[in-house]
Amino acid sequence: SIAGTQIVQLLMSDAKACGCQDPSGPLIFVDSSGRGSGAAGTYSSVGGVLTSVSLTSGGRGYLTAPLVQLGGSGCTSDTSIVIASIGAGGTGCSANGDLIFTDSEGGVKATGYYNVSQGTIVGIALTSR
Repeated sequence: SIAGTQIVQLLMSDAKACGCQDPSGPLIFVDSSGRGSGAAGTYSSVGGVLTSVSLTSGGRGYLTAPLVQLGGSGCTSDTSIVIASIGAGGTGCSANGDLIFTDSEGGVKATGYYNVSQGTIVGIALTSR
């Protein structure tokens, strides 16, 4: 039998216009199987552009990655902006770190950082694009 797992990571697609009027708000996790529950997170935006997401609880019982929606005023319903990954809870990360996104020629296209809590990456933020 499959016991299910928790959300262990949130990824932002290319920083997209999200339309959010609020500078921050909740993430809404929609599980099509109806088995997963308890996941929670927040987003931040500036001028209607998503700048960061943070996972505050991985929840439990997810058999597939849920869709993630932005829960603030005016936010788009596009569920491809934030992608959730499930797993048994990653290990081995001991400290916050930097992210560097490069193109195929090695040019830096964007930078950011990630946050770690109890050995699991719980949030990422884009600092330039």
